[in-house]
Amino acid sequence: MIESQQDQGRKTRLLVDESLKSNAQLSISRLFFLECHVLPLKNKNAELLDCYERFFRLPGLEVVELDPAVIDIATELRANQTGGLRTPDAIQLACAVSSGADQFLMCEHYTHTPLFTEKERARP
Repeated sequence: MIESQQDQGRKTRLLVDESLKSNAQLSISRLFFLECHVLPLKNKNAELLDCYERFFRLPGLEVVELDPAVIDIATELRANQTGGLRTPDAIQLACAVSSGADQFLMCEHYTHTPLFTEKERARP
């Protein structure tokens, strides 16, 4: 996402820059960390790996771990989603819920509106 020269990559970099300037909390899941490393390691692409390593060292970047509470949220999200939410997507979204995120970035989808009502956010 970050390295892409297409619209998705530019929007992602802009969002990160704006978040850093406004001191907003940026959070990623441990799963995102894994997913970002696979392709550059597989292709022996040191430049892309370095790009991600620089991103992961951003000041204030929170890594949300995959603990039992996150897995419980992901399970509930998958069970209650009629659109066929895949397990990795449910885990990513559960990490956002767990961290108290009010915005969620996933591939080309970005929303400026709250993702969850207070009632939904309070669910275990």
